[in-house]
Amino acid sequence: MFMPGMVEGLLGAKAGETKEVRVTFPQARSQNLPAELAGAPALFEVEVLDVKLRGLPELNDAFAGSIREGLTYAELLEEVKGAVSGENDKKNEETRNKVLEEELVKIADVEIPETLIMEQAREKYANMMSEFRAQGTPDEEIKKMITKEGFEKYKKIATPNIVKVLKSSLAVNDIANKEGIKVDKLDVEDQVALIKAQAEQKGEDFDDKTARDQIECQMQRDLVLNWLAERVEIEFVDVAPEPSVDELETAELSVDVN
Repeated sequence: MFMPGMVEGLLGAKAGETKEVRVTFPQARSQNLPAELAGAPALFEVEVLDVKLRGLPELNDAFAGSIREGLTYAELLEEVKGAVSGENDKKNEETRNKVLEEELVKIADVEIPETLIMEQAREKYANMMSEFRAQGTPDEEIKKMITKEGFEKYKKIATPNIVKVLKSSLAVNDIANKEGIKVDKLDVEDQVALIKAQAEQKGEDFDDKTARDQIECQMQRDLVLNWLAERVEIEFVDVAPEPSVDELETAELSVDVN
């Protein structure tokens, strides 16, 4: 368990030394802690048994060979550069797709039925409660949040994003139908098999139909947005990161309920 303040309190300590360190317990939702300890200050007496210095290895062919037999340092460097470049390309594509979806939502001339918004809000609310439980939030605290008032507050917070997602999905489907953009069924099968194998390895339940539908929708989305990206002019600029919608929904719900 990570204890905020523990590392700072032990800086400069020597082997055999005993130090008192003031820390703050993490919030219950992020760690498996009793509710009464969440965010509480504490004083720990810590005995330093040993102090070790971790050194960096010399970057050469011998180091590369220890990672994979026959690998040279020059080859390792190229692989690392390729991995970093690939990660940057992926982030740029995700950012590009987000902007394209936002523009699609702006021009989408469609009204989302209230019944569909309610259905999505209930599903997202239930998923959030399940995540709280998985993160160690006590059942008593979760029960306090599962109220009509709590759900209505959550629905009010989540509705703009729900409408945005549904409009984007409808727009993507409309473009795919009009332009004849179709997902390769073999690619879907490959992804389903991969996700299924990962779930089985972790001992998790696997719903074939749900997974298949989600994968096919995601692939169709990517194909449509790639198709759009080839036909519009896009300029990338550096901006400060923003909190995700899920983080905002969770934060606002927590404040309102507690």
